[in-house]
Amino acid sequence: MLYAPTYRDATDEDPAYKYINAFLLEFSKQSFKIPTKLYVSLHPYLKIEKIHNHFSDNIIIFQDTAQSSKLLKEVDCFITDYSSLLLDYSYFEKPIKIYAPDYDQYTREVGFFVDYQSYLDLPISKNAEELVANLNEYSIEERMSVARLKKKIFHSWMD
Repeated sequence: MLYAPTYRDATDEDPAYKYINAFLLEFSKQSFKIPTKLYVSLHPYLKIEKIHNHFSDNIIIFQDTAQSSKLLKEVDCFITDYSSLLLDYSYFEKPIKIYAPDYDQYTREVGFFVDYQSYLDLPISKNAEELVANLNEYSIEERMSVARLKKKIFHSWMD
């Protein structure tokens, strides 16, 4: 799995740290049916030292956008809040999970060019427990949403 949270502001109080750490803690507590690695691609402006390092050994944290791009074709699931990498990942028609605890606030304060939730048509997990509980699920509705997203993004290549 690849988790690519976005950067919100350049302060030590950036809420992304709280959300990232909450997810990593919850992920560490989970016992998956098969060995599962989680790659965490931190935005270059996030301070890696603000991410707790007492999580399980199957979590690899890095700050290299080139590595993120290389991992896209290899991972079985992509997790993000607002990263545009999800558009690239839709090409593979694999699970995309949205983890956005601050969705309402982010929508008000930062905003989107489109209605994000309608455009993606994917469930948005508002807390780490909900996200982790849904990591092993990939419903028909989600599959169809990812296929539609792929068509929106890559339509000129697919025709």
